[in-house]
Amino acid sequence: EFSWTSSRLAYVIWRAVLAAIMLTGFGLDISDDIVIGIAAWYFIYLTNWTLLIQNLYLSLSFAIALGIYLKPPPSASRQPLSTKVAWLLRSISQPGALVVSVAYWSMISQ
Repeated sequence: EFSWTSSRLAYVIWRAVLAAIMLTGFGLDISDDIVIGIAAWYFIYLTNWTLLIQNLYLSLSFAIALGIYLKPPPSASRQPLSTKVAWLLRSISQPGALVVSVAYWSMISQ
């Protein structure tokens, strides 16, 4: 039976892969807008804001996982600020991605 707690390195690698895939897509999206000359208007679209928040969340989650893997924290009674920020970003990005996707596809399918 697999558990992330039994293989912390696998979890860090998983977080790295997710962050790398999303950051690559984000970078390609922005570079494409730069090439065609519309980069100044990149953030007028809610889809791009959602993508930015998802990338911030995934990058921070990777950094947290890597930091804990390299140096496990002592048993702390308080939650670190980084995990609070990651929780906030996840709380925004996950439902936001669903809402934006449903809204986008319902608008273009009319």
